[in-house]
Amino acid sequence: MTEAVESVITEHYNDQLRTLGEWREAGVEEEELRRLFRTFRDDEQGHLEEAVRRDAHKAPFYTALSAVVKAGCSAAIAVAKRV
Repeated sequence: MTEAVESVITEHYNDQLRTLGEWREAGVEEEELRRLFRTFRDDEQGHLEEAVRRDAHKAPFYTALSAVVKAGCSAAIAVAKRV
């Protein structure tokens, strides 16, 4: 289920990078944070690519488990945004 987790987390980092871009347009300097987010995102993307290389999609019940894991990750991110 690494593939499911990493795809959601990678998209979350992309959302954060877009938000930082909006901040920059408003005059906020954040280049160090952008660099860190890119580093973290790229690390997660590497995990995703490794899962794909190892044929994660061939695991038993992949589609169902992947949907559950993605929903759980998305819910955790939504909660974290509020606290």
